[in-house]
Amino acid sequence: MVAHDQNGNEIVYNLILKNNDVPVNTKKTFGTAVDNQEIASIQIMENEENDVVATLENSILIGTAVLNLPPDIAANTPIEIIFKLNREGRMEITAEEMSDAHRSVSVTIETRSVIRGKEFEEAKARAKHIVVI
Repeated sequence: MVAHDQNGNEIVYNLILKNNDVPVNTKKTFGTAVDNQEIASIQIMENEENDVVATLENSILIGTAVLNLPPDIAANTPIEIIFKLNREGRMEITAEEMSDAHRSVSVTIETRSVIRGKEFEEAKARAKHIVVI
């Protein structure tokens, strides 16, 4: 998942590492960046890193979810992200903002499997040539 560090740089938080046993459930809480933030865009990434924090350059985007936030939300309002990966490769991601409104969004991604090595590099190369019009 893409987030910003304390210096405002985009980094990838690996909430499920490549060698985790499945099924696996994990969660992490992030905060809104500014007062009156209208949405939280959740970018789901895949990479070969085995560290909790990875670089954006070594990751590929596999899905996105958008959480509409309530009006007048304060900066640093907690947003809890829950990842569930089952044995069949189905990943369910739920995001819930923890203000009084408790809005949430869920997305399910069908994964082939965890990709490794050469297959990961090929997918990363293909992603660089995608043009969205």
